Amino acid sequence: IDEVNQKIEPTPEIGSDRCALNSGFFGPYAASHPEEDFAEAFSAFVFRVDVDSDEQRERMQWFAEQPMLLQFRNHAIESGLGPLRYDFEPCG
Repeated sequence: IDEVNQKIEPTPEIGSDRCALNSGFFGPYAASHPEEDFAEAFSAFVFRVDVDSDEQRERMQWFAEQPMLLQFRNHAIESGLGPLRYDFEPCG
């Protein structure tokens, strides 16, 4: 987090180095900023995207253990949203 410049707009190019080092990110854009990381991972959780790495599975488990986040996912399921195919550029 200390490496992230909060004043620069997140882009995949900014996150590409972090993405190459850590397969837990859901693509270079997610690796560009902590807020984007959370947003991309949460969308993967809500829409039940099949994940590719142990790190991503750990993150999905963390979301599943948060009652309010799980409730949000359940509302998406009840609304007929997802599952979606994995469409993130792989990291790691």
